Amino acid sequence: MVYDYHGITEELLSTLKPRTREVLVRRFGLESGEKETLQAIGGDHGVTRERIRQIENAGLNEIKPSTQNYQSVYEFFENQLQIAGGLRKEEMYLPILGPETEKNYIFFLLVLEENFKRLKETNEFHTLWTNNPGLLKQARETLDYLIKKIEEKGEPMPGDELEGTLEMDPLFLFGLLSVSKPLARGPRGKWGLSAWSTISPRGTKDRSYIVLREKKKPLHFREIAEIINKGGLFRGGVNIHPQTVHNELIKHPEFVLVGRGTYGLKEWGYEPGTVKEVIKRVLQKGGPMKKEDLVSEVLDKRLVKRNTVLLNLRSEEFIQDKEGRYMLASS
Repeated sequence: MVYDYHGITEELLSTLKPRTREVLVRRFGLESGEKETLQAIGGDHGVTRERIRQIENAGLNEIKPSTQNYQSVYEFFENQLQIAGGLRKEEMYLPILGPETEKNYIFFLLVLEENFKRLKETNEFHTLWTNNPGLLKQARETLDYLIKKIEEKGEPMPGDELEGTLEMDPLFLFGLLSVSKPLARGPRGKWGLSAWSTISPRGTKDRSYIVLREKKKPLHFREIAEIINKGGLFRGGVNIHPQTVHNELIKHPEFVLVGRGTYGLKEWGYEPGTVKEVIKRVLQKGGPMKKEDLVSEVLDKRLVKRNTVLLNLRSEEFIQDKEGRYMLASS
């Protein structure tokens, strides 16, 4: 539904004295589009900022009774809050109510109606609107509970799984998640802590990590780039070049080059270095090993062919004991 918010605002302001009207117009940016400070307006009139505040409050109080003439508008505003369980992030709420060009008029009309409350940004919530301030206590308690559940799981959760952890109105949960700062929805639609790189990826490295965690297996850097691009992990239609993925991952120890152009995650047990270096580490840790046991353990850490491991075992750095077990020549 579209209303003439500009026209409604002009009707409300038409009964005010010129200076009072000017103060409200400038404070809410109703003509220029830019909201002005009490100090700036007071300076133009040669009065204190407190005097401008008094004029502003008096003007608002004078026209508030006239909002009863526009109840259909306020019912529309209220319905859009109820859809989100009574809480809505300001940057999501205002665009739903009308076009960008009408934003300041919508804001002005909301301020006039005492049933609507604007709560400024805190550590817990983004700037939001509600028609039931009493919901905030429940919102804080629920938010603490959800954060604890997600931290316990240690990875992002789908919305329906979050909903299943507690009995509540799904509309309220939708509204709560939209205004929450500690929780956010990641590029794959799952919810997690805003600080997690899987939720708020900040570059090629984070996005590559998301891909590898999802696929649960090593991938070639070209395949990683393709998945990032097809999955829209870079917003705004930007595509990442495969070589960029390779150049980025090779710099970070969280990723291990386990084969030709193929990367795995260190957390999976893969180890960096050449095949020979991996063999050395295995023997240093486990001592002398039979050939098949050694080959098997190296292949668990690197994606190479069996013959590649056997060729590296021919190095003078490895010898066999009387039982045919491989060991380091320097042992």
